[in-house]
Amino acid sequence: MTTVTAKDISICVHDLIRGYVERKTENKTGIKWKDFKDKKITDPETQKTRIDVPKAYRDTREKLCMDAFYRLRATKSKEDFMIFFTGTLCSVPQYLSMDDYQLVANHLMTEEGWFE
Repeated sequence: MTTVTAKDISICVHDLIRGYVERKTENKTGIKWKDFKDKKITDPETQKTRIDVPKAYRDTREKLCMDAFYRLRATKSKEDFMIFFTGTLCSVPQYLSMDDYQLVANHLMTEEGWFE
């Protein structure tokens, strides 16, 4: 059996959080990433090209990220974290492979899975 590292878990958790933020942003704004991902604009001051993200999408995404960060930071125990994780991050459809789901579940359910 291969050794699982904190990096492996962090990638899976990152994917779960990203999926939560993307789906919640799309649900709240009615705007899908695919609708504007190819629309580019050039900043007149810096001359850098970037994706033209609609303000409503950008603002909603930022608020969701800040709220999730503050809620995670406020967790004081493993149980608090588990309630947030399962009740919030897993409240939208997630698209992890079965192996990744199992990896996350195993680490959440065992004491050894908590990195200090």
